[in-house]
Parts: sequence; structure tokens; C-alpha cells
Amino acid sequence: MAQNNNSIIDFFEKEKSQTYNMCKKRLQQNEDYIYVKSINDTMLISLLEKNCLFTAENFDFFKNNSLNLINSNSQNNIGDFIIINTILRSTSRPNPTLSIMKFKDDDQYFVLHNDSAYDKIKKKSYQITDSSLAGYKPENNFKELETYFYNQKPNKKIFKTFEKAEKKYKNFNTYYIVARISGKIVTKKIYFAGDDNN
Repeated sequence: MAQNNNSIIDFFEKEKSQTYNMCKKRLQQNEDYIYVKSINDTMLISLLEKNCLFTAENFDFFKNNSLNLINSNSQNNIGDFIIINTILRSTSRPNPTLSIMKFKDDDQYFVLHNDSAYDKIKKKSYQITDSSLAGYKPENNFKELETYFYNQKPNKKIFKTFEKAEKKYKNFNTYYIVARISGKIVTKKIYFAGDDNN
């Protein structure tokens, strides 16, 4: 079990580091950022740089949620499962995240949803974790994912690279998958074109 946890932790730490570094690189090429750096506006510099921290922070939620879902549900079910971790599109920062677990041949979904709220009295944001699906309908997506992962069948909506997904579809989600397939833990980043691309 500890080795499985380590592979999950390593996967999300690597994704977190890559995402943060890519965000910082893009930021340093951004005209607005270059301008605020040139006038030494420390408040705006900090605000722009925080977006990279918020983006990277999502991987801590994915890691913790995946481990929590596995630890709290695997005692009752030792079968194969798929967990999808995704960022929900939102104007709030950090973006809300969603982690959904489904065991093979079971219709039940286990969910951890992270969002932030603002305390007007303390004038401070705080984190909320609940078990709501936040308007997300996973049924069709999981059918496609189960066929792809359990049966090793190629799928026209699932891509291994951003470039391939972008060539075929305007809209797609990035999913960070943690799965147990034939008893083995698998971690993978995929690009998934959902129901709005039919």
C-alpha cells in the first residue's frame, strides 16, 4: 500500500512542478507582467505570480483527494477503480477541483469537491471540501474511461497529448487519472473531449 501511495504522490508532485514552472515561464513572457516588473509594482507582481501558485496548489488537492478516496473506500471494495481529478472552469481563484472515484462494475460515485469561500468578517478566503458533484455529470465520461482503461481500447475522445486533442476538438478537459487496473496502480494525464463535443 505504501508503494502505491508513493507512486500517486510522485505523479502529482511531478505534475505540480511542471505546471508551476510552465506557468512561470509563460508569465515571464507576458506583456503585462513585463510592464509591472519594469515599473517595480510589487503588489501587481505578487498578484500575477499568485496565479501560478494557485494552479500548482490544485495538485495538492488531487493528491490528497485521491489518497483519501482510496483509503476510505478500498476497505469495502478491493476491486479495480478509476479516479478522475480535474479542475472546474470558474472565475474564482484558485479554481474549484473535483475528484471522482468509481469502482468497476459499480454504479456508485465517491466524490471530493474543493472550492474556496470568503469570510466577510475575517476578510479572508478559506477552503471548502465537500462531496457534491458540483453540477458535473460523470456517467458518460466514465463509460468511455472504463472502456479505454479496463479494455485497453483506443478512444476517439481520449488523447495522450495536448497537441493531438487541440487538433481534433475546441473544448476538452485535462484529467489526472489514478486507477487500479488488474490490481496495479496506474497514474496518467489525459485530455478528454466530453459530451459537449458530440
